[in-house]
Amino acid sequence: MKRRMVLIVGLMAAVALVASAQMHGGAAGSFGGPNVTEPEEVELTGRLQLERDQLPALESAGREYTLRIAPALSAELDVVNGQEVTVSGYLVERASRDLLGTTTIVMVRTIEVDGTRYVMPTHGHMGMGARQPSAASPRDRMRGRR
Repeated sequence: MKRRMVLIVGLMAAVALVASAQMHGGAAGSFGGPNVTEPEEVELTGRLQLERDQLPALESAGREYTLRIAPALSAELDVVNGQEVTVSGYLVERASRDLLGTTTIVMVRTIEVDGTRYVMPTHGHMGMGARQPSAASPRDRMRGRR
């Protein structure tokens, strides 16, 4: 009985150690595992590239960025392929899926479409994205806001 208990406790400790190492993803303070640079906050304006079964991309200044948009934020958006948008979020470069190069990803926090800014909810708010029309929005001028 004691032997069985020691074996069970030992296995549980090994599983906890492996799970803890996986959660850290490599070096302390890394953002998403090995082969990932620390995130840099950016704001980019460009044209959306939308293709079925692919992550959306942004073409800006001759460079392509893969956009990671949370479901809470993407549910609010009404966009079309080739539309000009401004996104802000965290820029992360990581090894590409084919391991032959790198992929540049923007973890989107806000996106502005036709003068309306959509903001990812902050921690603790698991609902839909919040709309915040910008000061220059034609919608605001029609409503008498500044």
